Amino acid sequence: MDSAVLGFRLDRGRLPSDASGIGLQDYGWVSGRATAVAIDPNDASGNTVYAGGAYAGVWKSTNAGALSPNPSAVNWTPLTDNQATLAIGAIAIQPQLSNPDPTKSVVLAGTGETNSSEDSYHGFGILRSQVAFTAPRDSR
Repeated sequence: MDSAVLGFRLDRGRLPSDASGIGLQDYGWVSGRATAVAIDPNDASGNTVYAGGAYAGVWKSTNAGALSPNPSAVNWTPLTDNQATLAIGAIAIQPQLSNPDPTKSVVLAGTGETNSSEDSYHGFGILRSQVAFTAPRDSR
C-alpha cells in the first residue's frame, strides 16, 4: 500500500471526489476529510503524529516534524484498516510522566463524527492501542 499521502487509500473506503458530478472537480480517488490530529507528547522531537479522517481511519507518521521540512517527504502508515469502522472523530495520546518513550505511547481514537452534518459517519466506540506501533484494538 502506498501510504505516503494521508487520506489516499488503495484498499477500501475510497470515493470519487468529483463534487460537480460531471468531472469538473476531479481530485482522483480519496477518502474522508481530516477530523483529528494529535502530536505525541512522549516524543520530544515532535515527529510522531497521529491523524484521523471521517472515513480514513487512524494514520501515524514518525517523521512529520522537523525531520521532514518538505511535506511530500512525510510518510504515513494506516493503523486501523482491520477495525469495524474507519470513521474517526478524535485522537488522544496518554502522556508518560517519567521516561517518555513514543514507542510505548497508548493511543485512544474515538470513532464516529460529531460534525452534525448529513454526511457524518457514526462510530462504534473507542479504539485503544496497547503500544504505539500496533493498531488500536476495539475496546468494546
